[in-house]
Amino acid sequence: MHFRLCRDVSRLGPACGAAPSGGTVGSVPHSAHEAAEGTVPHAGPEERSAHAGPEERSAHAGPEERLPKRMRTDSRSAKLIGDILAVTRSGEVAGDVMAQLRSVAALISVRTRNVEYECSIDDGKGYVDSYIMRLQGLVGEQPEAFAVLDQVRALLKAMDDGQEEYQRPNNELLDVIKTAAANGKQEPQLLVCSYVGFYGRDLGDAGWGCGYRNAQMLLASLLQWPSTATTLKTELKYPFVPNISAMQLLLQDAWSSGFSRFAAAELDGIVSDSSKWIGTAEIQALFSSLKLECHIRDFTHARIALDAGKQVIARATKVECLRLQQEMFTFAYDYFTRLGTTGDLFVPPLYLQYEGHSRTIIGLDITDVGVEDPQKRMEKVGFLLFDPANTQWDVELKGKEKPTRKYYKEKVFHAMASFQEPMYQILYFTGKVLTDREYRDMLQAGCGFPRAGANDGFEDYSHLLS
Repeated sequence: MHFRLCRDVSRLGPACGAAPSGGTVGSVPHSAHEAAEGTVPHAGPEERSAHAGPEERSAHAGPEERLPKRMRTDSRSAKLIGDILAVTRSGEVAGDVMAQLRSVAALISVRTRNVEYECSIDDGKGYVDSYIMRLQGLVGEQPEAFAVLDQVRALLKAMDDGQEEYQRPNNELLDVIKTAAANGKQEPQLLVCSYVGFYGRDLGDAGWGCGYRNAQMLLASLLQWPSTATTLKTELKYPFVPNISAMQLLLQDAWSSGFSRFAAAELDGIVSDSSKWIGTAEIQALFSSLKLECHIRDFTHARIALDAGKQVIARATKVECLRLQQEMFTFAYDYFTRLGTTGDLFVPPLYLQYEGHSRTIIGLDITDVGVEDPQKRMEKVGFLLFDPANTQWDVELKGKEKPTRKYYKEKVFHAMASFQEPMYQILYFTGKVLTDREYRDMLQAGCGFPRAGANDGFEDYSHLLS
């Protein structure tokens, strides 16, 4: 059973707070944070008071609020225009396209808050056009705005030509998460993947790009796995994580080779220069075409019922929800323990798909697995998730600045009891490179799913929950 339904329901919602002063944070140049300091343009009075000093509040908050809305909007746009021009012309990032794009993205994620918009399944715009369209909505139509739009479009075009993604996270965030988890009342017990970088949404893909961002997280890890790195670099023809536009072309190449014909037909065989959503079927086709073995495991308690003569998915009982949560947890537990004890000692993350969104499972919190009551146990144990609905700077800067227990609970930990959807899919890797015969077999419909009753190498760890 393949299902896409990968609508990223995020908005350009609350981004991270101002970056800590001094030096470079992660891969974001210091100049971007300097430009972002001060009053947050789209914040309410309380938020402005939290980000501005006493002098700024007394000098700006009152008079600005008394201005007509149009004038306040123009003032904010002018400030954003000036800040973008400043960070892209900074000596720190001059001549470095990727660094300039990181500066712009960091600035926008900090200075724009609660900006909402809708995104259809395909509005006819690809990543670059979507980015520029939304940026124009932020900078307005002032004469200086067009200089910003032209400059950022040129940077995005240069990135697309080079195929590489401008976001460059590293594995440090895993240590931050472990620190944040430890700031509780008891020592945490975590099972985490060996390597992962967080790739988050930006103006170009917010609303539709969750599948691509999750695939980037998987690629970042697989490029570090000795079992897959060499083959992956050979098939990609480059050693880095590709950007969304490049991944769209890779997916089309996979379809042209015969992978996932039904999914290709649903999307007319074309995703480049579009904002079409992708899901598990497309992710599997992409990685199979790169000769990496990956499988999909279904988890469902869905039952078909009739409602006014129409077939609908029946509401699940508490027992059915609990069973599904236990099955997902035990599967992930075995994955993170079995691969870690095979001698390879490298465990990549998992891809999690459900109706409307997808995320990356980077580990498990098993601290309270010994709780006797099954329902309460599912409220205590859970997945550690990277959600591409967040920006890279919202997750990384907030975590590195304040690795608190609150950050861990809000941005990473998700209790198993919170998984209430009727259907989930998890895509996982085995570390095997496909032989020529296995490569051809993957072209057949239904391949990549364990057969009913077949042993796909995973053990039954249900005794953990009994």
